[in-house]
Amino acid sequence: GNTSEEELQLSRALNTRVIELIWPAVSKPNKNLPTSASEIRRIILNEGAPWVNLNNLLDYCWSIGLPVLHISAFPPKSKKMDGLAFVKNDRYAIVISKNSGHSAWLLFILAHEIGHIINKHIGENGVLVDEVIDRNSTDADEETANAFALELLTGDPGLTVSPIGSGRNARRLAEAAYQAGTQEKIDPGHIVLNCAYQMGSDFFPIANAALNLLEPKADAVNLIRSKMLKNLNKNKLSEDTYNFILRISGYGTHS
Repeated sequence: GNTSEEELQLSRALNTRVIELIWPAVSKPNKNLPTSASEIRRIILNEGAPWVNLNNLLDYCWSIGLPVLHISAFPPKSKKMDGLAFVKNDRYAIVISKNSGHSAWLLFILAHEIGHIINKHIGENGVLVDEVIDRNSTDADEETANAFALELLTGDPGLTVSPIGSGRNARRLAEAAYQAGTQEKIDPGHIVLNCAYQMGSDFFPIANAALNLLEPKADAVNLIRSKMLKNLNKNKLSEDTYNFILRISGYGTHS
């Protein structure tokens, strides 16, 4: 968009350096990437999950040696971003930087970045930065990553959700999303946000209130951090490196 390459350079450099630091401590070995969104969806649902959500998609990524970090503590004058995908020497990693408590917001970003990696939108040793993920983008790679995310989360790369009837309010939206999600094996939070994107900006206050009802104790950023700690082998990092990773991930200096 209106962001220059230089504005993102510092943020990109910081993120990629953190990824390179944690790679030696990733517990699971790097495995072959899946070939499609439907393959990932099938694997997760076959393990008994009611739908693909942030929790089980993070577990899946770490299980194939694809680390997912949350980094948002950028230096002054650096540009923030929604997400980033990094490829180097046949290794992969994703950074999510958007700060949102509700998992549905970060779920789509994660699925979108996986789409970039699997569809080889990144060079052999390259990084792809999504300053803002635009679900209406006409860029070919962004359209493909959006369709991949939708197929992974819903089973349909072109799924759109719209409300019917009158009397729209947060509670009815949350109840309808949960009922539809249970039936169609789609995260109810995604249904709410998908609907909001179809309806426009005026609908987002209702959607966010519905997310509060669906996930009253939402802490999606901490979920990503906890998965990182669970899957990193601390013994393969120096104390200084480990504490740096904690600080940059928002944990402070305590191990």
